[in-house]
Amino acid sequence: MILSTTVVTIMAGLTVLFGAVSRFEATRPYFKSLGMSNLVSEPVSRRMLVGTISSIFGGLVSAVWIWVIQRQEVIGQTSLCAASSGCASALSEHTFNIIPFTNLQYGLFFILWFS
Repeated sequence: MILSTTVVTIMAGLTVLFGAVSRFEATRPYFKSLGMSNLVSEPVSRRMLVGTISSIFGGLVSAVWIWVIQRQEVIGQTSLCAASSGCASALSEHTFNIIPFTNLQYGLFFILWFS
């Protein structure tokens, strides 16, 4: 399952990156070479909308994944982090995992943010 955490992180990052660069005119040749000629021919406003939605989706996926790791650690078992990495303890430690002034965990805060 640790591999799946890496895959989710990479896929979410690529989705956010796709959303960020799809708004620019200079990226048209790259999207055309990837077979996305429909996106290339769309007006700028439609490409901005597609980019924004994909950025929101990528952020939401990574926020949900972090929240799942936090919830599993609260229950007492997690299969999404290596035991020696300290990832689960870092994500579930209350003092390190709270947004100041809101008392919300990072995962839940970003789920609300991207929703």
